Amino acid sequence: MAKMIKLYGFASPVSPKALKDFLEEHTGEGTVSNVEVGQNKGLKAHAVVEFTTVEAADLIKSLAGNSYLKASDVKRRTPHYKLGDKKLRRTNHVAKPNSKYMEYAWARH
Repeated sequence: MAKMIKLYGFASPVSPKALKDFLEEHTGEGTVSNVEVGQNKGLKAHAVVEFTTVEAADLIKSLAGNSYLKASDVKRRTPHYKLGDKKLRRTNHVAKPNSKYMEYAWARH
């Protein structure tokens, strides 16, 4: 069963690939299925990481407690659909077609 956690407290932004490789050194190859990184203005960087198993996520949570990083559970969010190098995020808003509130966002991944 998959589990998502949020890691925060990174001094600078990290790439999703570098973070995935680092985490899998501790949890085993193939245990990280998705990594999204971000940074709010003036704050330290954070990442939302989806693990393939609860055990792998719990291991990283316990290791983060012994470092400068912090970790917390994340509820499952709106799924992202990958199409090549683009990602489609579908929101739960109800809107008329072609209205300014229609929210299908394309983002480079």
